[in-house]
Amino acid sequence: LGMVVVVMGDGDDSGRGMWCGLCFHAEKKEKV
Repeated sequence: LGMVVVVMGDGDDSGRGMWCGLCFHAEKKEKV
């Protein structure tokens, strides 16, 4: 859900926001 929110908020950089969100989620998952 967080990723979706980021993408929605970042209309200009929707693609970039989505990628960043995915990377963050992946890194956090791996770290945990």
